[in-house]
Amino acid sequence: MKKLFLFLSLAIIACYAFTSINTPVNTEDEKEVINALLDNWHAAAAKADYEGYFGKISNDGHYLGTDAKENWDKTAFSAFSKPYFER
Repeated sequence: MKKLFLFLSLAIIACYAFTSINTPVNTEDEKEVINALLDNWHAAAAKADYEGYFGKISNDGHYLGTDAKENWDKTAFSAFSKPYFER
């Protein structure tokens, strides 16, 4: 019984070791994706493209303003900002 327990323990450890090997992330590719997203987001704001701007904020996203107390959820910020985008 001890041999079986030892064998199963080693098998579990081996499986964990082989499955936990992470593939390295190419940070340059990640930076390009993030920079493109931010560039497009800022361009949408500059063109007053309401859908282009708020479409890039996730539904549970928050917008942090310049004031420390300014923390908007997407729904509230969208409602507040809509008149400015419509001008």
